Amino acid sequence: MTADRPRRPNGQWAPTVRARPDETLSAELADPHTTTDPGPLGGLAAQAPTPATLPVDPNERLDLATRWPPAEPEVLAALIGDIRLAVAENQVAGPATLDRLAGDERADVRRAVACRSDTAPATLTRLAADPDPRVRAAAADNPNTSRSGRSAGGLLVD
Repeated sequence: MTADRPRRPNGQWAPTVRARPDETLSAELADPHTTTDPGPLGGLAAQAPTPATLPVDPNERLDLATRWPPAEPEVLAALIGDIRLAVAENQVAGPATLDRLAGDERADVRRAVACRSDTAPATLTRLAADPDPRVRAAAADNPNTSRSGRSAGGLLVD
C-alpha cells in the first residue's frame, strides 16, 4: 500500500493530499463568499466588513482597501473616497492631481485641496465658489487665492 505513495526527489514520502468531494468544490466555486474549507482563507467572508461596519480610523480604512482578498464592491466604493482624501493630503500630489480632486464629490476631499499651500490659484478660484461653506472658507484662508477668486466666490468682506 505504501508503494503507491509518491516519493520526493530526496527519497522521502510525499504527503498525501486528500481531495474534497466534487459537490463541495462546486459549491465553493459557485459562491466564493461561502466556504467549507477550514484552511487559512476559510471563514474570511464572515469577517468581511460591510459599509456600515467600516472602521473609523482612516489608516484602518486604507488598509482594508488594499487587503487581499479584496473587499466587496460596496465596501471598496465606501473606501475609495478615503483614498482620494489621502491623495489630496499627500504633499507629493501635483497641481494636475489637485485640480482634478478639486472637483471631487466629497466635500472633505475638496476642502483638503483648498487647504494646500501649493494649490494653483485657478483651482482655488473654483473652490472659492464651492457649494460647501467649509470648502469656501478654506479657499478664503489660503494665501494663494487671488482677490478676483475671492470676489467670485463672494468671500470678500467690505
